Amino acid sequence: MNKKWKIWVDTGGTFTDCIAQSTTGKTTRIKVLSSSCLRGTLTAINSPNEIRFKLQQPIPPHFLSGQSIRLLGENKKLLRITHQPTPNILNISEPLSKKTVIGQTIEISFNLEAPILAACLSTGTLPNEKLPPLTMHLATTRGTNALLEKKGADVTLFITKGFEDLLLIGDQKRMNLFDVNVKKPVPITSKVLSINERVDAFGKTIRKINLPHINPPKNKNEAAAIAFMNSHCNPEHEQKLHKHLVESGWSHVSASSDLAPEIKILPRTETAVVDAYLTPLMTKYLDGVSKHIKNGKLYIMTSAGGMVSRNNYRAKDSLLSGPAGGVVGAAFFGKQAGLNKIIGFDMGGTSTDVCRYDSEYN
Repeated sequence: MNKKWKIWVDTGGTFTDCIAQSTTGKTTRIKVLSSSCLRGTLTAINSPNEIRFKLQQPIPPHFLSGQSIRLLGENKKLLRITHQPTPNILNISEPLSKKTVIGQTIEISFNLEAPILAACLSTGTLPNEKLPPLTMHLATTRGTNALLEKKGADVTLFITKGFEDLLLIGDQKRMNLFDVNVKKPVPITSKVLSINERVDAFGKTIRKINLPHINPPKNKNEAAAIAFMNSHCNPEHEQKLHKHLVESGWSHVSASSDLAPEIKILPRTETAVVDAYLTPLMTKYLDGVSKHIKNGKLYIMTSAGGMVSRNNYRAKDSLLSGPAGGVVGAAFFGKQAGLNKIIGFDMGGTSTDVCRYDSEYN
């Protein structure tokens, strides 16, 4: 018998899928909307303030009390669920519109992140109660989708003076080798600021860093990325600016020497910028999940297909978190079927992922 529940969750742009194994070994499968909603159908109107409904999955008694409900197709007004006297009856705070008809789709929303909503349904825990001891393994395309849809943070890039155009120039890679009218992608940075500093290729300081006055960010959706020449050899200047930014009120700071201490400034800069771009979003999301797992552990899948703890997770690791889980799963079940060559196709609501597995991971 397991001492803790085991929960595996995959959050996509549209749906969140959950498999839970109880302490007795019983397995439950749950699917919810990634917007932390449950959808169902209005089956009867008992009175202006009482309805009957049917959801796509069973729910524990009184699970919906205190939550919000709206009828799709009418308006976006949310009504509060005051009571759930039976599994299929709801009392609501305001009378229904006279236009409401039987068969309409209803949407019940929760003030929980989708993985926690799925965990509550799986374990039979009410939304306002504490989850039982559990271990959650989470894969998500939250970061992937934010990058694709350009919904990340406002990033200020701090870079060695003279390299302000680095991301704009990029390299010689192009989608069409013979295209004479190359349209390069626009950098996702909102602002680029040069810093007067320089370290040579051996890590020796040529020009000491001059720390400028830096104003605090105007909102929580601002982040900073730092990328200096040759910081992989000597990260001292990046570390000093990192500390200076934090002292100036910046909560989200991504330094290339922390994230990718490798030679070549372009990939280091790109890594730092992507991490900064996704950090506010992923921090809010994962904090919203982990705060409900008081008696347990949260592990998140990285782009490499492995699991790391919440404290060791960086936003840059989220880019292929969901797709990596698909590769690992396809390879595992392929081997069980005696197949070593697998093509995986995973179509989601925002993006489609394709992978090829040929006996080993590359």
